[in-house]
Amino acid sequence: MSNWKPGTRLQNGRYEIHKVLGYGGSGITYRAKEHPYGHPVALKTLNATIQNKPDFNKHQERFIQEAFCLAKCNHNHVIKVHNVCQEGHIWCMVMDYIAGGNLKQYVNYKHGISQDEAIKYIQQIGSALTYIHEQGFIHRDVKPSNIMLRKKDMQAILIDFGLAREFVQDKTQIHTNYRTESFAPLEQYELTAKRGSYTDVYALAATLYYVLTLKLPFPAPFRQQGANLIPPKQHNPHISDTVNLAILKGMELRAEKRRQSIQEWLKLLPEKKAKSSRRCNWRQARQIILNPAKKEQLPTAKVSQNSVKKAPKTSIIQSRKQTIKPQESSQIVAIYNSEDDCIKLRELLMLGKLKEADQKTAQIILKLTNREKQGCLYQEHLADLPCHQLKIINQIWYEASNGYFGFSVQKKLYQDLGGKHYYDPKIWCAFGEKVGWRKNDNWLSYTDLNFNLWAPQGHLPMLGMQFWGLRGWLTLLINRLNSCQI
Repeated sequence: MSNWKPGTRLQNGRYEIHKVLGYGGSGITYRAKEHPYGHPVALKTLNATIQNKPDFNKHQERFIQEAFCLAKCNHNHVIKVHNVCQEGHIWCMVMDYIAGGNLKQYVNYKHGISQDEAIKYIQQIGSALTYIHEQGFIHRDVKPSNIMLRKKDMQAILIDFGLAREFVQDKTQIHTNYRTESFAPLEQYELTAKRGSYTDVYALAATLYYVLTLKLPFPAPFRQQGANLIPPKQHNPHISDTVNLAILKGMELRAEKRRQSIQEWLKLLPEKKAKSSRRCNWRQARQIILNPAKKEQLPTAKVSQNSVKKAPKTSIIQSRKQTIKPQESSQIVAIYNSEDDCIKLRELLMLGKLKEADQKTAQIILKLTNREKQGCLYQEHLADLPCHQLKIINQIWYEASNGYFGFSVQKKLYQDLGGKHYYDPKIWCAFGEKVGWRKNDNWLSYTDLNFNLWAPQGHLPMLGMQFWGLRGWLTLLINRLNSCQI
């Protein structure tokens, strides 16, 4: 028995394995396509190591329990399971594919995030835990690597219910004592112990500890033997006294001293009113374009004058959006219906394939300007680039990245540095530093550039750079962006 290879078809061809997303102690998760439409999904099953164990059936029972536990859940911040099926003797669950990374990857890439941003994710996961507790389950493995951040809207999603179990609050039950060091409370080290919502309270507080300090808290058994938990504020003086105290109370060694529910613990954290945001997803956008009579209008990718300057470094830029003019609707419909390239570009972005999406963008632009054979562009060719198609390309990038990437974002950043429509080497170099194309006063090669999910704002698209006749290609494009009102 072995893991499935790319191209393997399951369930009579319905699912096609694409690649491995993650490999854990017992499970393996693949990215797959669901036919006939090719929608990306995540498909999880037991890995080859577990399949070859003599107690495989016991592991499979636990896996099936996880699958059906998740399948019963319907919450915005809990991973959605669409199908539980059996392929041969192996059970699988088909879930939403989340284009993004986990919270641990994100905070380490950012070298820490602000307290407000951290609390936002913790509150979202707190609402998910409250929901599953109401369904009669505890998660038992809350930690930063089990929290995904969906790139398109930066929403936190709770995953991996492999240790989830049914519980009765405060009733002594026999549970497997699997756990993750530093995030598991003392009761999880015991085979027979009382468990309740407070078990996940400890893990959620420990998660906030790590997110704000990038330090693992001492494991519970060490603390039981006399090692004092270092207050998170000692690691990070920017943590408020209120949050510092909330973490310590959530991580009380004895369960009876902790807040007994997630809701009670969340009340210890400072409240911050969520800013109202109005976003339009791709399906909504298409419906609105196809039916201009709708009252709601489709936002385009235009960055506000103050958003880049005022936003903290650790936050995603929130942008004011303008609406597409009614007379442009028929042009956009024609492109959506006829341009497979634009559909492919959007698919690549939604799958997180940023490098392939960047190269696809360069290919589309060369195609639109009849420069595919030459493989490069100069200023005189930009006048041949149709405005409505340039707007669509920009909009695809902007919407898929939640306003983080796109020509309009790059133009705003460049102009904020004092850049004009003509090439200025000094400004161009400063722009390269800002968007991560330069390092230590040197331009990076294309292969060394950053195509991960947490690249700097404005980092993409860069169009391969080799496709453009000058390094200051954006200065050439700005004239066209201005004339196209992008």
